[in-house]
Amino acid sequence: MDRDKIACRQLLALLFAGLFSPMIQLLPGHTVEFAGRGAFLAPLAALPGILALGWALEGSIASLPRGGGMAQVLEQAFGRWVGRLLTGVYLVWAAVLLGLNLRWAAFRFLATSYRNAPLTFFIVVLLLMTLWLGLGKFSAFARAGEIFFFALGAVLVVTLVFSLSQVRAEGLLPVWTEDVPGILRSGGAVLSLTGYSVFAAFCAGGVTRRPNEGKRTWKWALGYCAVLTLFQVVCIGSFGEDLVQRMDIPYFMAVKGIGVEGAFQRVESLVIALWVLADLALLGLLVFACRSMLGYLRGTKWSGRRGGILAAGVAGMVALVWAPDAFQLAAWMRNAVAWSLTVLGWMVPLAAAVVLMVRKKYDKRYKRKEDGVS
Repeated sequence: MDRDKIACRQLLALLFAGLFSPMIQLLPGHTVEFAGRGAFLAPLAALPGILALGWALEGSIASLPRGGGMAQVLEQAFGRWVGRLLTGVYLVWAAVLLGLNLRWAAFRFLATSYRNAPLTFFIVVLLLMTLWLGLGKFSAFARAGEIFFFALGAVLVVTLVFSLSQVRAEGLLPVWTEDVPGILRSGGAVLSLTGYSVFAAFCAGGVTRRPNEGKRTWKWALGYCAVLTLFQVVCIGSFGEDLVQRMDIPYFMAVKGIGVEGAFQRVESLVIALWVLADLALLGLLVFACRSMLGYLRGTKWSGRRGGILAAGVAGMVALVWAPDAFQLAAWMRNAVAWSLTVLGWMVPLAAAVVLMVRKKYDKRYKRKEDGVS
C-alpha cells in the first residue's frame, strides 16, 4: 500500500485537470445568466469561498493521522454513524455524477465532432476507458493526471492569450454597482464547480504529506481563479452576453479564430480532441473516490477492482437512461447538480472543518484545566 502513494501536487493536478471538463460546458453561460456582461468577475467573487474550501479540506485532513481522508474527517467531526451515513450519501452521489458526466461528455462529442454517431457508442467507449484507468493503481493514474493537467493547462492558457485580440471592451463594460448582486450569484456558480474537490479529498489517504501543503493548496486555488477569470474575459468579451447564452461551448468557438496563415489552422480540432483528457481525469477521479468510500464502508476488498466495477456499473446505467436530450441534461447540471455540489462539496466540508477546529480548541482548554487542577 505504501507504494501506491502520491504527492499532494499530483492530487491537485489531477483535480484541476478534471475540473477543466465541466468548466468549458458550464462557463461562461451559467454565470452570464446571473450577471450578464459582469460575469467575467465571477471567479473573483468566488475566490473567498474557494480559499475557504481549500482551508477546510486541507486543514481537516492534516489534523488526521496519516492515511486518513474525507471519510475519516466526517467521522471525527460528526460521529461514527452520522459520518458513515454522510459517506454513503457521497458514495451514491459520486456514482450518479460519474454517470451524468459520462453522458454530458458524450453529448459534447456529438455536438462538436460526430453529429451522426449514436450516443450510446460514446458512452460505452468513455466508460470502458474510465474503467481501464480506474481499476489500476491510484499512483499510476495520478501520474497520468499530472501530465493531463500540464497539457491541458498549457493549451488553455496559450489559446486564451491568442484569443485576447478578439475581445471587445463593450462586451465586458460598463459594470455598475447594481450588477454586484448578480456577480455574487455568478460567483456561486463558479463555487459549485469547485465542489468536485471533495471527491479528491476522499482520495487523500494515499497522499504523502509534507510541510506547507496548505500554502501549496492556496497557490493552486489562486492560479485556478486567475485562469478562470481570463477564460471568462475571452469568452464573454469575444461574443457578448447574448450570444454566449445561445452557444453550446463558447470556448471552442473562440479558439476557431486562432490560426496563422501558412503555419497552422483548425486549432479547435486539436483542442476538442485534447479535452478528452479532462473528461478522463474527472471520471477517473470519481471512480477512485467511490473505491475509497466503499473501502471505508465495506472493507478493504471493496477499495480495489470490485469497488471500481460497481461504481462504473451504476454510472453506466445512469448515463444510459438519465435525461433523454442534451437540453434536459444541461438543465440538471446547472440546477440540481450545481446545488448539490454547493451543499455537499462546500457547505458540509466547511462545517466539518469548523466543528473539528472548535473541538480542538475545547480539548486544549479542557486539558489545561486538568493540568492546573492536578
